[in-house]
Amino acid sequence: METQTINLRGIDFIVSYTVSGKYYPATQYEPAEYPEAEIHSIMVNDFEFKDFLCSDDQNEIYQLLEL
Repeated sequence: METQTINLRGIDFIVSYTVSGKYYPATQYEPAEYPEAEIHSIMVNDFEFKDFLCSDDQNEIYQLLEL
């Protein structure tokens, strides 16, 4: 499991996640493939925030992860 600190709207969230897959470039017959992250926890000061964030905020955190 990997962790990153993501700053979203001035708050530092500690995100624990796993990555599956890897990047494959597009070919003439197949589209490009990208790795996917699965977030397991989003913490602030030892408090779990994942269930309290709206889906838009969770999606933004996914986009901010550096895979």
